[in-house]
Amino acid sequence: MVQIEKIPNADGKGFTIAAIAEDVERVDAVDYYRTIFVEKQKVILRETLRLKNPPFPMEDLEPFIEKTATADWEKLYKQIMAEKVPDFLFSTLKADNRNYQERFLRGMKFTPEQLAALYFRACQELRYTFSCYSSEHLPNNRDLSDMPILVRVEGEQVEKVGETPLSDGELRQVVNQRSAIYGKILDNGDEWHCFFITIESAAGKENWKEGQPHYHYISDKFGISREEVVKQLQSKDYRLGNLPHLELHNYRDEERAVEKK
Repeated sequence: MVQIEKIPNADGKGFTIAAIAEDVERVDAVDYYRTIFVEKQKVILRETLRLKNPPFPMEDLEPFIEKTATADWEKLYKQIMAEKVPDFLFSTLKADNRNYQERFLRGMKFTPEQLAALYFRACQELRYTFSCYSSEHLPNNRDLSDMPILVRVEGEQVEKVGETPLSDGELRQVVNQRSAIYGKILDNGDEWHCFFITIESAAGKENWKEGQPHYHYISDKFGISREEVVKQLQSKDYRLGNLPHLELHNYRDEERAVEKK
């Protein structure tokens, strides 16, 4: 479900923890997020303790690491579940036609925590299952095998870890021009609801409300099959028509990095 990698920095003085989540279909949202969080937290705790050079084998610390990571998740879970999910989001799940759904979502604003709470409550209270799909496409027919293990671009500065035949300028172009889509689908029988975000809409590069980060929404009521939606989410140039936009607030832009999977 999730692959955790420790990537040493180029200067050898630190490291980056990368959590690469696999696509999943029809699982429990809480279990999905719990697994990702706990596994990543265990790696962070393990490496933090290793730096302290404990006087006994690291294996002896595994029960403590497991217990601490689980406790950290339970704290985060309580925080998410304490979030007030906008009533109109729940109304959207229960609406029986597209017009009502678009009406409920008009002007909708929420935070990442509120959206996570919606996923959790939909699975726990409304018997939905959760699916996650993602795709990433590099420009100019670049192949992912040409990329270093990690590359981070901040303005004109390029930091990279690992070998690559590409120059810093080419790496900057790949990072700045790549496309990516991350979609989540809630299923309940023949009914489904898809919330997805692109790298452009997350970074405020789409021409909507002066660059406001946002999600897109589509459901079974829009006349497009679920299979076609998933196909479009995995394509380089998705085409799903004019869809409702949902304002995303308190969003920290993801680091502009390409990770080799």
